[in-house]
Amino acid sequence: MKHVIYTSGLAPQAPNPAVVAPSHYATEQALAASGIAWTVLRNSLYADYQIPEATQAIAAGVLLHNRGSGTAAYVAREDCAAVAAAVLVSGGHEGAVYDVTGPEAFAAADLAALYAELGGRRVEARALEDAAFVATIVGSATGDDHLRYGAELVASFGRSIREGYMRSCTDTVARITGRPATPLRQVLAPIVRRA
Repeated sequence: MKHVIYTSGLAPQAPNPAVVAPSHYATEQALAASGIAWTVLRNSLYADYQIPEATQAIAAGVLLHNRGSGTAAYVAREDCAAVAAAVLVSGGHEGAVYDVTGPEAFAAADLAALYAELGGRRVEARALEDAAFVATIVGSATGDDHLRYGAELVASFGRSIREGYMRSCTDTVARITGRPATPLRQVLAPIVRRA
């Protein structure tokens, strides 16, 4: 094995509250100590994962969230794949850590405005405390441990946004692939308008 390219997450070091952060950080540390060539791609939250949130918010007229006033530059998975491919086939990336993000950072109010525009109806952003946000996802399925884990995972990303760990907004996609990063609007529009 000559070169490992690892897809990590933004700012994975403690005390980032995202559930996946500790495992990403431990893997990064293991690679750094391994003696082999490595590149770390710290992907932002995926734009594609905003599709269910957008469709639900449009249907309900409200975006329930626990992001506070924090921001995230949601990145298209296609862009993450393009960056990884470019790093694989070109030299000079050994030992580099890249934040791979979308081209624009969004707060919850920005997302609500975008969802409203795409859906053609008003969407209000409504902030909740973490426990209340988890409860809205779990609903009456209180005995479903898998659902609760998923809800707590989503809430941990919201808290991570709120506390500033997801605020990175870079030109990595354009710089490494030679093409602009895909805007969140472009990822959402074809799917949301069909809903």
